[in-house]
Amino acid sequence: LHMQNCLTGLLLAETASANVIGGPEAGERNVISDNSVAIEIDGTTNVVQGNYLGTDATGTASRPNAMEGIWIGPGGRDNIIGGSEPGEGNLISGNALYGLNIGGANATGNVVKGNLIGVDVSGEKKLQNRYGLVLSAGSQRNTIGGTEPGDANIISGNQSGGMLIRGSDTADNVI
Repeated sequence: LHMQNCLTGLLLAETASANVIGGPEAGERNVISDNSVAIEIDGTTNVVQGNYLGTDATGTASRPNAMEGIWIGPGGRDNIIGGSEPGEGNLISGNALYGLNIGGANATGNVVKGNLIGVDVSGEKKLQNRYGLVLSAGSQRNTIGGTEPGDANIISGNQSGGMLIRGSDTADNVI
């Protein structure tokens, strides 16, 4: 599925829960580019895996979303972005502002693992976002990466920074 030229490519509203967007197989992949935001998540317990957000279908060229690849807003809780197994990680690169932004007082318990952020599909060439990953506006108790094989995110090549954590009430996140 290719989504483009929308304000938000895919919106998981406050009542959206237990949805799976994409998957580990190439045929399950969504390519979401040329929007303002590729995926906005305000719901709970959703899974986003194996997608290309801000790139072309080959994962080697930028097709930027004007703001974010993924925005987990104030109601976004307990969502999983990526995964530890082959193919579960998302390619979140080439976006004009943020690759992934988790922001808001109720943006809690989200897990981000196994993703490529700011590089191409090979993980070796720069395909920058302005910032790779942002935790802000009171987001709390989110986990970035992990200790198991495959949990690590590759965050590299971004223009202004790999990660940005801001706001005095942004706390208790594990990186």
